[in-house]
Formats: sequence, C-alpha cells, structure tokens
Amino acid sequence: MTTLTHLETPDKSDSLYAAQDPVSAAELRYRPLFTGDVLRLGDGALHVLIQHPCSMRRGNTLNPNLLCAQVEATRQKYRSDWADAPFDLCYLPGMSTGAYPAVDFRGIGTVGADAALKAERMAIMSLYGVTLLMQRWIHFTARLVVPTRTLANVFAGPYDEADLIEEVVGDLTARGWAPATALATADEWLSSAGPARGLSRRLRLADPCQRGAVRRELRQLVRDEGEAGTDSPTEDFPAPLDRLAD
Repeated sequence: MTTLTHLETPDKSDSLYAAQDPVSAAELRYRPLFTGDVLRLGDGALHVLIQHPCSMRRGNTLNPNLLCAQVEATRQKYRSDWADAPFDLCYLPGMSTGAYPAVDFRGIGTVGADAALKAERMAIMSLYGVTLLMQRWIHFTARLVVPTRTLANVFAGPYDEADLIEEVVGDLTARGWAPATALATADEWLSSAGPARGLSRRLRLADPCQRGAVRRELRQLVRDEGEAGTDSPTEDFPAPLDRLAD
C-alpha cells in the first residue's frame, strides 16, 4: 500500500463539505459542533473550529473556550496544486464569503462556547474536508505531513456519531418530540451496548466493521421510540446541540 507523504489537493471542491452554505448547514441544525465548522460570530467575523471534537468537551459540556482559526478573503487565486499553496492557509473553495476565502493559521484564537453555539454555521466540512484541514494545520505547526487516510482513522468515529445524533434527533423531533428529550434519548442510546456485549455503541463507531450494525440499530431505535411517542411538548432548542463525547 502506498502512503501519501505530500500535502493533498481535493479532486473537487464540493468534496470538502457536508454543507457548503448557511442554508444547507441550517438543515443540519441538530448536528453537534465539530472540527471544520465555519462559524459567523455576532461581530460578523468568520472562524473555523480546529480542535478534535472530543477535546472541545468535558463530558456533556463544551469547554468554555474553543480553539479556532480566522477565515480571510485572500483575494489571490488558488493554486491548482495545494502542495504549492502557502503553508499557513487552507483554501475554502466554493464558499460565498469573500474573494478566495481561506483558513489563516496565523490567526489562531479562541471563541467562547456560548458565542459558538449562537453563531451562524456557514459551512460544515465532510470527513475528507476535516482531514484535509487537519493535515494542513499539523503541517503548519509541526512541518509534518500526516496522510488524510491516517487522520480519518481518528475522526471517522466521532464524525459518524455527530451524523447519528443529527439523524436521530431530527427524526424524533419530526414526530413531535421536544429536541431536548430526543437528544437525551440519543445520548443514552449511544452510551449503551445494545445487543452487543461490552463496548458501547459510541465506542463501536470507532470500528469500521461495526458502523453498519450501529446504524441499523439506530433505525430500529427511531421506529420503536417514534411509535412510543412522548407527551413532552415541542420546544425551542439552540442549534447546534452541544453533545459529542469521547
């Protein structure tokens, strides 16, 4: 097997995103904050979260401050080969946030958890987009090139967990559940082992061989809980939801 040791270039710009604009990002309102989320804060500034999702949290609660990098309009055409691009930038092609927007790793800072939860999500990265962002961030700080395939092994389980939380909370709220109740149900479900003994479903998501089984169990959960229903009224709940555990 050949291991890539150079900074990678995406084949297509849309392969970097699960949601590439605020409208499509808003459709994933129940998805927890995650690495690579592009946020527009109250002052209009754009920032990208660059922490691993588990390091953003202590148990169920976001840390008071989250590591982020500024998004700037570079006003310079992107290089066709990203290995030749400035090491302190990660391009964000296809976003309508200025002329040739890019993550600027020189503009590192923190954003408060409350501000992050209230921010407008401008984009949500795909798993590949997250790994490409992390590849460039690690290279900028350590001058070390880590293949995106290696980084995917670290991020795939939590990424699937975020997808599952968004899915189950979205499905249950569509049946009339209060979002807080749906979220608590999803969290309890992920923390339990279910039909499998030993590891929780959350930990099983780290194993590619078990992710399909976990998803099938999820679909059954939604059917069962949806049929059971709830007397809890639908209530407003801030988006995105704050939950993604180790």
